[in-house]
Amino acid sequence: MLPTLQFITSTNCSLSIFQQAQHFFDAGGLWLQIRDKSKTTRQLIELAHKIIHLADAYSAKVTINDFAPIALETNAFGVHVGWKDLSVKDVKQLLNPNQIIGLTINSTAQIDAINNSSVRPDYFGMGPYAFTTTKKNLSEILGLKGINRNLEHMKQNKLNIPVLAVGGIVMSDLEHLRSLGVYGIAISSLFVNSSQKKAVVEQIHRIFEQ
Repeated sequence: MLPTLQFITSTNCSLSIFQQAQHFFDAGGLWLQIRDKSKTTRQLIELAHKIIHLADAYSAKVTINDFAPIALETNAFGVHVGWKDLSVKDVKQLLNPNQIIGLTINSTAQIDAINNSSVRPDYFGMGPYAFTTTKKNLSEILGLKGINRNLEHMKQNKLNIPVLAVGGIVMSDLEHLRSLGVYGIAISSLFVNSSQKKAVVEQIHRIFEQ
């Protein structure tokens, strides 16, 4: 069973990615996605090894953003890819059978494409929910209306894949997103910019795991 909270590391804060991981695991977080477009492949592999070793001490999981070969080499929990990256089918061929695949989606058309595919991801990152500076070249901002539209479309088509809402989420959004039926959320700025990181993690767990 997947954790209901995923933390996506940020390159837009004063903490190093390793420090962010340490803070997140210390706060009770159990699922982290390493996202860093600035590092070389070798640097990312070294970083991933260090963070996965750290995560093991907390029984936490680590996913790699975009780079399936790095997820394979480091034996990460899995990989998260964007809609314009390799297909889920191609990514799956690069991984071990026990590694998972997350896919970013935004529209009902993308949901239809996955529903018609023979190979499906293990979870969706659905967004952006709101405007965010964490990611460039944003797709359509979904808001509650867009998230609900996509979730209803999945139900109508009997597509049963866990959905993490992602992008610009703040604490006041949590109950609303939970009421729509999302499985959980993926956050970045909400965690790294908080002075009460443990409280953030605890409240998210309380809302989505009740």
